[in-house]
Amino acid sequence: MSKAQAKKRDDQNADTTPQVKQVRSILDAYSTDEGELAKETDWILKFIQNFRLSKEAFRDLLNEVENQLKITKTERAVPNILKPACEDFNLGLAQPTVSVCLKEVFNAVERRSCPKWIKFEYSKEEERRAKIYFYEKTGFPNIVGCVDGRHIKIISPKEEVKHLYYNRKEFCSLNALIVCDHVMNTRYVNAKYPGSHHDSHIWNVSAFKAKIESDYRSG
Repeated sequence: MSKAQAKKRDDQNADTTPQVKQVRSILDAYSTDEGELAKETDWILKFIQNFRLSKEAFRDLLNEVENQLKITKTERAVPNILKPACEDFNLGLAQPTVSVCLKEVFNAVERRSCPKWIKFEYSKEEERRAKIYFYEKTGFPNIVGCVDGRHIKIISPKEEVKHLYYNRKEFCSLNALIVCDHVMNTRYVNAKYPGSHHDSHIWNVSAFKAKIESDYRSG
């Protein structure tokens, strides 16, 4: 097979991935121009790849946190609409500016969005559905969620504290504890521990473990 034939095959396969099919099914309702459809599909996929969010989810997030961001008055200031996207290297912003914007946006997200969407309290109905789902899948009774640790890679910190972040996989990280339910909703996140901490330690000192043990004892 020639290189041209191989490239054509790869392009055809790329056009049939579930993500591309989903995007195209949405765009088909609004466009009949195949060329424009292809360009728009490519742009949306790149947007999702860069920001891990769809355009609609990005707008919803901005609407939630925008009033928590500082009002910028100088001509050279970063507009609020760009602050949630400042990790994109194509914006042409200096690294110190990006760091300031990220800190501001993350703090706003933690204050406004996280309490709204990340909750480890279950309603009686949610708990019932979770138990049924996990029992049907695993045969284990009374399961309401899944928990695991995830090493999030970071730039190596200063030498005097590097050992705290150096994990067993031989890179520097934060070890994030994440709990999700039967429909993949995130129920709890604890990302404050450096990578040298073991999953079991983070679990044993977590507020989530204390709560479910308390709920279990109280019936």
